[in-house]
Amino acid sequence: MSLVAKFKRITENKEHHKLFENFLSLSVLNVVNYLFPLILIPYLTRTLGVEKYGIYAFGLAIINYFSMLVSYGFDFSATKQVAIIRDNKAKLNRLFSSILTIRLILVLIALVLLTLSVSIIPKLYIERDLLFSGVGIFIGIALIPIWLFQGLENMKVVAIVNFFTRLFSTALIFLFVKEQMDYKLTLLFQSCGYLVGGILSIILSLKMFKIRLVLPEITELMFQLKEGWHIFLSTIGMNFYRESNTVILGFLTNYTIVGYYAAAEKIIKVVQSFTSPIVNTLYPYFGRRLNVGENTSKNFLRFKKFGIYYSFLLIFITISVTSLSPWIIRNYLGNLYVSSIINIQIMSLVIVFGGLNYYYGIIGLVNIGKEALFARAVWISGILSILLCTLLSKIMLDKGAAISMVFAEVLLFVQIVFYLKGTKNNPKFITPLILYESNGND
Repeated sequence: MSLVAKFKRITENKEHHKLFENFLSLSVLNVVNYLFPLILIPYLTRTLGVEKYGIYAFGLAIINYFSMLVSYGFDFSATKQVAIIRDNKAKLNRLFSSILTIRLILVLIALVLLTLSVSIIPKLYIERDLLFSGVGIFIGIALIPIWLFQGLENMKVVAIVNFFTRLFSTALIFLFVKEQMDYKLTLLFQSCGYLVGGILSIILSLKMFKIRLVLPEITELMFQLKEGWHIFLSTIGMNFYRESNTVILGFLTNYTIVGYYAAAEKIIKVVQSFTSPIVNTLYPYFGRRLNVGENTSKNFLRFKKFGIYYSFLLIFITISVTSLSPWIIRNYLGNLYVSSIINIQIMSLVIVFGGLNYYYGIIGLVNIGKEALFARAVWISGILSILLCTLLSKIMLDKGAAISMVFAEVLLFVQIVFYLKGTKNNPKFITPLILYESNGND
C-alpha cells in the first residue's frame, strides 16, 4: 500500500482523524507557547544584556516554582478523568468545579509563600518588584483549563486564545522594553497575557461545553487532591530540579553566569517544545486504551512501536542541535553569549533523555497506575541533581549546572527502565521500551 493510501485510510478513520486533529491543535498551541519566546529571546538578550537577562531568568524561575504548585498535576490526572467521564455532564460539572476551586486555593497559598519568601530572603527582596509583577503568570495558569479541552480532545479554541493573548503580551514587550532597566516590565507583560488567556479560557469552556459551576463537597476536593498527588509529586519534582539550576546559580554565582546558562537552557526547552505535542496528544489516547480489558495487549504493542519511532526522532534532533549550536548562538543570541555554546552542547542530551522520560514515564507508568513509582524516580533524580548542581556550580559555574541537568535525566531514564522491566510479569503489560523484547508479536 502506498504512503498516500495509508495516510488516507488513517485520516478517514474517525478516531484517527480526531487524534490527528488534536495533534495539530496541540502543535499550534505549543508553537504559540514558544514561537513568541523564540522571537523575544534574541530581542531580550540584546536589549537587556547578559546580566539583566540573567536577573529576568532568575525571577522567572522563582515564579515557575509557584506555577508548579497551582498546576498540581491536574493537567494529567484531570485530563485522564475527563477522557473517561466525558459523556457524563453531571460528573464533568463537579470535576470542573472541584479542580478550579483547588487551584484558586493554591493561588492564595502561592501568594502567601511568595510574600514570605521575599520578606525573609535578601536576594529576593532586592528584586521584589520583578517577582510581584510576575504573579499573574501562575494565576493565569491556574485559570486555564487545558486539562478539560485536552480530555475532551478539543484543543482548537485553546490554541486560538493562546495565540492572541501571547501576541498581546509580546507586543507590549516590544513597545515598552527598550533598555536594560526595563527588565522588570518583562514579567509584568507576560503576566498580562496569562491573565487574559485564563479568563477567556474559563468563559469559553463554560459556554462551549455547557459547564455549570457547582459548589464542590470537601470529599470531592480531597479526592481530587489524592488523585493528582503522585502526578503532582512527579511533575513538581521533575520541573523543580529543572528550574532549580537557574536559582542555584543565582545564589552561588552572579547574574552574568545565570544569563549564559539560562539562554542555553531556554533554547533547549524551545527545541523540546516541538516534540511535546506528540506526547500530550497521546496521553489521553493511551489513557483510555491502556486501562481497558479488551485489546490491551494490542494497544501496548502499539505504544511500544510508537516509542521506537519517537526515540529515533529525539536522537536526530539531539545530534542536529549539538552540531548547529555555534551557529545558533552567534546568529540567534549574539556574540555576547558565545560562552553558552558548550552549555547547549552538554544539555542537548536532555532532549533525547527528557523526551523518553516524558513518554515512558507519563504516558507509560502513569497511565498504567504506577504514578507512585514514577514520582519516586523523579524525586531521587531531582534531589541528587540539586546536590550535584550545588557542588559543580561552585567549581564549574554554568557548565556544572548543565552537567547536573543531564545527569538527572539519565538517572531518571535508568529508573524508568527498571520499573517498566519490573512490570513485565503483569499479564496486562507488554514492556514498551525498545531495550526489551515483548513476549507478543512484534
